[in-house]
Amino acid sequence: MVAVLNNCDALVQIKDSHKREVKEWGKSTKDFFKFNGSPDSEDVNSLENWFKGVICDFDPKIYENSTLVREGVVTKLAKIATETGARVKSFESFFTATDSHRDRVLEISIIRFPTKNEPHILLYRLQIDAWFKCNRVLFVEGNQAGFEVDVQEMKFKLNEKVSGTIEKEHVEKFSVKLSDPKTFEW
Repeated sequence: MVAVLNNCDALVQIKDSHKREVKEWGKSTKDFFKFNGSPDSEDVNSLENWFKGVICDFDPKIYENSTLVREGVVTKLAKIATETGARVKSFESFFTATDSHRDRVLEISIIRFPTKNEPHILLYRLQIDAWFKCNRVLFVEGNQAGFEVDVQEMKFKLNEKVSGTIEKEHVEKFSVKLSDPKTFEW
C-alpha cells in the first residue's frame, strides 16, 4: 500500500509525517501443570486494553471503526498471546515438555480518507506478532507470552498541480460524502 501511494502521481507524502511506534506486552509466570494451554481471561482483558491504548495513541477512530474489534479478531489474537502450559503430546511429554511459537498474526494497511477536520490521506500500517514459550519439568512450568505491535502512520496530500485543477465546490461535496459514516457500508 505504501508503494502504491508513493507511486501515485497525484499524491505526495508530507515531509516528516512518518511516525512509527513498536510496543510490546509480555508476561512471565510460574505455574503448576497447566497442560491444556488455555489462556487466562484476566490476561486476555489486560492485553485487549493495552492494544486499544496503542492504537488510540495514533487514531481512536481506527479502533472504534475497526472490523478487528467488531469481529473479535483482537480477542482471538489476545488468546494466542496469553496461552500457558506445554501441551501433553505424548507419554514422554507428560513428564517434561517445551513448547514455543512466534507468528506474525496480522499485517494490514488502513487508509483514512480526508475529512473537513483532517485534509490529508492517512495511511496506517499495522503488524502484530504473538509469541509463547513454556518449559515444564514434572509439575512446575515457566510460561512467557506476549504481543508485539508495530504501528506506522504516513500522511499524503494532493500534488499541487492536481489540487489546483479541482474546483472548490467539488472538494466540498467530496469531503461531505467521505464524512458520511454510511458511505462505505456494504
